[in-house]
Amino acid sequence: MSASDEDYATPQRLAIYLEIGWSDYLFAAPVADGARDGLLYPNPVRDVVPPRFPLAVAKLARSWARGLGLDVRSFCDVGGATGRALFEVDRQFPGLERLVLVEPSGVFCEWARRLLSSNGTLPEVPLVDRADRPKWLTPRTRPQPIPHATERLTIVDETVERYRPHHGFDLVTCLNVVDRHPCPAALVDSLGRLTNDGGLLILSCPFDFDQRSTPDVGAWIDDLDAFFAGTDSWRHVGEDELFYEYRSHARSWTRFSAQVVGKRRHGERPGAAMR
Repeated sequence: MSASDEDYATPQRLAIYLEIGWSDYLFAAPVADGARDGLLYPNPVRDVVPPRFPLAVAKLARSWARGLGLDVRSFCDVGGATGRALFEVDRQFPGLERLVLVEPSGVFCEWARRLLSSNGTLPEVPLVDRADRPKWLTPRTRPQPIPHATERLTIVDETVERYRPHHGFDLVTCLNVVDRHPCPAALVDSLGRLTNDGGLLILSCPFDFDQRSTPDVGAWIDDLDAFFAGTDSWRHVGEDELFYEYRSHARSWTRFSAQVVGKRRHGERPGAAMR
């Protein structure tokens, strides 16, 4: 992603991403009968929507992999923030032996480790509130860490371009990162490098390009299939549209329709190590 590490280290940005990924664990609270006050979701934060997007993508991944007869043993999520998509994919694929989260924000990686691989008590978390700063509260609860995380899970504080694993992956996801990268085509090339021959790559994007993140307007696209046109290296598996929404502050909602595509790699990965 093109935004600086400092941008993603701010409590305000962390609050947004923790709410996107973990609102149902960190902020949800039991509500007595008759005390819902008309809310659709029992949460001390009014009208916060639970994180449906990562679960929906995980279910798509399972459906597409089953349709291909693909035995998914290894999974990498690129630009996965604090790890909710990885958490959901692990629950959909009980045979996963190797999980990797690649995320260039050190702050996000720190929280991913707390949420995915530790049973420890969480510190206070920032909550989306005012436009200039969040407020802080004690988490209501926390997710159970990924089973056998010590042996199975690796969290890499690095860009995907610099990440060089010894082995590729059966499943690779990169969700809503393409339009926050300075060179989207190079990003997709890097994802292809990580995907095993016969493996499944899942991309999603709401196409919210801007010149700060992607300065070259000529690199902006409106369909993810543009990255795969004219190549025999990928075969189309499936496509869907999923809503993705977040709050930048308490009274500011943004809702996107994200295109989600699945592609199967056909042909040997460049420089791939044999498994």
